[in-house]
Amino acid sequence: MRFLSDALADNAGTLETLDSTISHDARFEILTQWGAYGEGDGQFRCPVDVAVSPQGVVYVLDLEDHRVQSFSAEGQLLAKWGGEGTSDGLFRFPTGIAVDLNGNVYVADSCNHRIQTFSADGTLLAKFGLEGSADGRFKWPSGIAVDNSGNIYVLETGNCRVQKFSLDGNFVTRWGGEGTGVEEFKWPTSIAVHANAGVFVIDVANCCVQRFSVDGVFLTRWGEKGSDEGQFWCPNGIEVDADGQVYVADTGNSRIQVFTPDGKFLTQWGCEGNEAGQFSYPYGLAISTTGTIYVADTRNHRLQGFRVER
Repeated sequence: MRFLSDALADNAGTLETLDSTISHDARFEILTQWGAYGEGDGQFRCPVDVAVSPQGVVYVLDLEDHRVQSFSAEGQLLAKWGGEGTSDGLFRFPTGIAVDLNGNVYVADSCNHRIQTFSADGTLLAKFGLEGSADGRFKWPSGIAVDNSGNIYVLETGNCRVQKFSLDGNFVTRWGGEGTGVEEFKWPTSIAVHANAGVFVIDVANCCVQRFSVDGVFLTRWGEKGSDEGQFWCPNGIEVDADGQVYVADTGNSRIQVFTPDGKFLTQWGCEGNEAGQFSYPYGLAISTTGTIYVADTRNHRLQGFRVER
């Protein structure tokens, strides 16, 4: 099985679950789940990210099938597009997906070093990016987020930075760099944006979350390697709800943790397994306008939807 670390670099390391008996602090209700291993409709081979439109359409990004599938909230297939390749509308190990207020879909096409934008039914609308380290170029773009004003935030694993673009793809600003200090990243993979709380970046190898303003001013950082509350092992997904609470897919610990915007631990749920409510390397997260939390349960090749009572 190929994972993001395998697909993008040979030296990314191997995930290892530290604790398979983590307790469920949160009271959660499983609302839905669908998917199985395969290449057919509604099947996945390593779903790595998920996004939900304001209209409630659920978009699942499949790493090894190199495609997007869209579903109703109940899991009914609505559309699919993609395939492996370098031509327009095709992907090579896509890893990040986002949806704007108009329902347009943005895909971080990682190994093609570009961003592609589609309509809700998969019609290509735009693309930008080439391989490189100059402004507007990418090296393994892995995460993508769009704010309410249409600004696009692209997180690059290879260049260890965030680039911000206007709605039409023009470069605005950038921040980051490789390292272990404040405002530095080491294998960043996921990004989320909130109108009031700012921009949140998952920094996998540094086992932390870093928070910035929408212009890249550093605000705070939390996390370290481990399996206790507020610790992480290879975190990979992040999302922020309407109230600014931060959800982190703690991949190596097979759980979801929830924090305030300043990093105060609130609750958690999940453990290693393939039963409902359990995970095997959860990667991507998305939250619908109705509060359903969708988790891309990557090694179980499925999507799970939850409602959590804290």
